[in-house]
Amino acid sequence: MMKLNFKQDQFIDTIYFYDFDNHYTVIDSSRGKYFYGTQILTYDNGKYAYKGPYRYTKNIDPKKIAKSLLKFGQHSTYNTDGSLKEELSFKIIGDSSFATNTKK
Repeated sequence: MMKLNFKQDQFIDTIYFYDFDNHYTVIDSSRGKYFYGTQILTYDNGKYAYKGPYRYTKNIDPKKIAKSLLKFGQHSTYNTDGSLKEELSFKIIGDSSFATNTKK
């Protein structure tokens, strides 16, 4: 399920994309040929299981958009009680994503 708000082919609001009950993506910006969003997975108790930002390449084909995602910034995984389990930092170079730092 998606709710989209556009103005002159740009997102003008936060967009929530739900593909499973405990997994959604918040699309939060659009620049040039990319848009950016944060993927969030939650446990059944409502606490975060995972949270991290991704870059997507704009395209009219949703399957191509889904395949284009690259990690950047800080990605966090959590224990079922909500405590932080691990943090990974990523950087995009060209069309690839590389881990730059890990913290457990």
